[in-house]
Amino acid sequence: MQPPDRVSFNTAIAALSRGGQWRKALELLDEMPRVVAPPRNTPDAHSFGAAISACERGGQPDVALGLFHRMQVRKRSKAFALTWYRALTWYFLRLSSLRTYFEPWKAVGTRGRGSLAAR
Repeated sequence: MQPPDRVSFNTAIAALSRGGQWRKALELLDEMPRVVAPPRNTPDAHSFGAAISACERGGQPDVALGLFHRMQVRKRSKAFALTWYRALTWYFLRLSSLRTYFEPWKAVGTRGRGSLAAR
């Protein structure tokens, strides 16, 4: 029997996410570097995306934010950027309504357009 690889871990994390078991999903994410043989033993965008989805389904925005910080130290790629964007969007929607978050900026944008139009 072959040892598990990153794909196996990602599949298991995604399954746990769909099952609402965010704690177990995070345990697997942390266990991956110890079990999977190098060089593919670090979590990738799919790993983090599945773990973030698990936090989303489990209503754990602060835990998801911790995953964002872990992602920052990983290599930058389009997949990571998309995962980051999705996760941040979910995080801010979860904490408060976007209307409340952007309310102070609404007045700034209106004044800015008016002053440009007057020139």
